[in-house]
Amino acid sequence: MSKATQNSKILRYLEEHGSITPWEAQTRLRIMRLAARIKEIEGGGTKIQHEWVRERDEDGEIVRYMRYRKAV
Repeated sequence: MSKATQNSKILRYLEEHGSITPWEAQTRLRIMRLAARIKEIEGGGTKIQHEWVRERDEDGEIVRYMRYRKAV
């Protein structure tokens, strides 16, 4: 799959769901390097918000991950 196709899938996912995380990109879109694709999308002129999310996993450990949204 080309980078352009991956970027299109990410943008469509953002339009439909409002945000995307690395886990969603891997499991739903089969895209492994979300941060790299987001950087390319931003380089094309689309504004993307980056937000660190912290929450506890099922073992009680705090995990951090990035959530991306299209800027309004």
